[in-house]
Amino acid sequence: RNTLGYDIEIRIDGNSIYDYESFKNNISVFKKYKIKWIEQPFLKEKHSEIIANFKQRDIPLMADESLCSLQDAKLIIENKLFDLFNIRISKNGGIYNSLKMIDLAKISNIGYQLGAQVGETAILSNVGRFLGYNIKPLALEGSAGTFLLKKDISKEKVRFKRGGAAKIFDGVKNFGLTINYDFLNKYGKKVFQKKV
Repeated sequence: RNTLGYDIEIRIDGNSIYDYESFKNNISVFKKYKIKWIEQPFLKEKHSEIIANFKQRDIPLMADESLCSLQDAKLIIENKLFDLFNIRISKNGGIYNSLKMIDLAKISNIGYQLGAQVGETAILSNVGRFLGYNIKPLALEGSAGTFLLKKDISKEKVRFKRGGAAKIFDGVKNFGLTINYDFLNKYGKKVFQKKV
């Protein structure tokens, strides 16, 4: 906070690291530094049991690993286990299922962000951008491209710019991407062959 001030949101991705005691002991620190939300603080299997001990949720909790299917989304909503969804196209079964989860979130007054998997290639990054710009998420992650990858699958560099800015390649074919087939042939593995 000394560096960023209070205009910049700080969010924590717990990655299931906390148990009841460690989470309880850190709540005052989270509040002091005005943490916006905490993503998946507890193991999926332990979440219901631990969250039952917290009567007042001072900081919103975001479901990630606990949110893989539409059934998970319904369970979270019915039992009020989380306040927010982290929807990821590749984790949640594609665009169709992601849109279904977003509909459930809207109906249930649950906020959502569109997250990203580490190491997404340009194809998934661009699809995420198209979806993200149309669903109005609280936050939009992704498009790290060659910040994380040695090489990407497209000839275009699909990565966010200074300040996290990212455009969509609107009105162009193939999501604005030219696939680098030399790269694909070198590192890819053909898993099916089109019958002629």
